[in-house]
Amino acid sequence: MKIKAFNLCFLCALFLLSVVATETLKEGKQYTKESKKNVLVDKLDGGRKPIDIESFDQNKPVGAGNLTREERIMALKAEMKAKMKEREAKKKEREAKLKELEAKKTERKLHQNEIALAEEQEKKKREKERQWEILMLRKINKLKARLAARKLLASLARAKAKANAKHLEMEAKQKAKEIAREERERKMGRVREKPNEEK
Repeated sequence: MKIKAFNLCFLCALFLLSVVATETLKEGKQYTKESKKNVLVDKLDGGRKPIDIESFDQNKPVGAGNLTREERIMALKAEMKAKMKEREAKKKEREAKLKELEAKKTERKLHQNEIALAEEQEKKKREKERQWEILMLRKINKLKARLAARKLLASLARAKAKANAKHLEMEAKQKAKEIAREERERKMGRVREKPNEEK
């Protein structure tokens, strides 16, 4: 008895489904079963988005708008291939841009290294020139010191010679004065002696 009731309910459900299907076919809004499989599910909100929603019209022939399953599959495959090619093209474009950026980066780095090397060489050159200038200044200062010492010695020798000459001149004048005095005294002594002799 239960089985007969179950079968009766099942048959009623099938009848209702067939009625609904015929009504939707009459209105031209029935979609094929294959289109129900081609549904994209949004991972964020769980919404469903059909990929190839095409209304099925019984009045049109197969080639006049209604696509067969194979044609839809081929169209879908062609679309997927086109999308894959587009993705690959974008990926290659991104890779080319990345390579270009890396090339520019390496070129910039090489240029910076060259600039740093040139600056280091210039710094070493300036350091060598500065050391050479310091060395030359030291040599010049030594020569100046030697010349100053020689000039000082020469001036001291001249001053000593002048002092010796003055001393000799003073001694000569003193001797001359002494000789003149002795002469005067001698003359004075003779003059004194003469009156004594007359007496």
